[in-house]
Amino acid sequence: MATSNYSLEVISHHPEFKNKNLRQYYVDGINTVGAWGNESFEIKFKNNTYQKVQVKISLDGTDVLTGQPANTEVSSKMWVVNGYETLNLKAWPETNNGGASFIFTSANNSVAVHTHGDLSSRGIIAAAVYVEGKVEPIYQRVEHHHHYPRNYLLDNVYIGGVLNTSDTFGGPTYSTNSSSFSLSDSDAVVTTNSLNTNNTRSKSLESLVSVGAGDHVDQKITYVSGLIKPTFTETLRVKYLWWDDLQVKLREHNVPAAHASGFPGDRNQNVMSLGNTPRVEGAGRKAEPVTFNYSRV
Repeated sequence: MATSNYSLEVISHHPEFKNKNLRQYYVDGINTVGAWGNESFEIKFKNNTYQKVQVKISLDGTDVLTGQPANTEVSSKMWVVNGYETLNLKAWPETNNGGASFIFTSANNSVAVHTHGDLSSRGIIAAAVYVEGKVEPIYQRVEHHHHYPRNYLLDNVYIGGVLNTSDTFGGPTYSTNSSSFSLSDSDAVVTTNSLNTNNTRSKSLESLVSVGAGDHVDQKITYVSGLIKPTFTETLRVKYLWWDDLQVKLREHNVPAAHASGFPGDRNQNVMSLGNTPRVEGAGRKAEPVTFNYSRV
């Protein structure tokens, strides 16, 4: 998904599509990508403004930094992305040096199921963006000589300086080694126990796509200073479906309907002739009449 200020993309790490952005189709009112089973991927958030921002990243409603249900409240654990720079995340940060890769898998293997158990946002990749809020002037109380009142509030004197996010909100912000960034809701709620005791529920989860934990990958994280007063401004969202399911939806919503042209005299007139030019099937796949083929990248 992209706005004039920010963009959110999904990059495939599947051998066939390695390091390519998954194409986003606008389906059912939201930008949507198609996922393959056991496909690792990367999230790319781009800050197209000159201002530094803070970001919360949510996968299936799970805050990537905390493993808890994501919310848009201002907190200490957020990613920082400088102006005109990019945040690339490819792993759940189990440590400051790396973690399990993001991977599309069946919902019974999802991180959301095995941490907080809330699948109401399954299938959604989201970024909540925070900008610098209005910074009020800081006034200093000073003690003067005896002919001035004690604790006099010195009017109109701004005491400058940068406040660390830890000073204001009780925790650090973060950064990773990807040079361009820093780090400062339809399914029922389920639990791990329900997976073990309810075979019917488990089978239904196996048919759904979600984000799980893959192989360990390196992802260096460091602490940085965040915004003085981060203020929530907007959310970017990208939905994902199994690729087969997405193709079905695309055929349902994007096959052009047959409408009258309004110019009946033009019926059956040819625009041009291809003569004896042979018809070549594309990309080694058998051409199927009345079939719309869509590309993942």
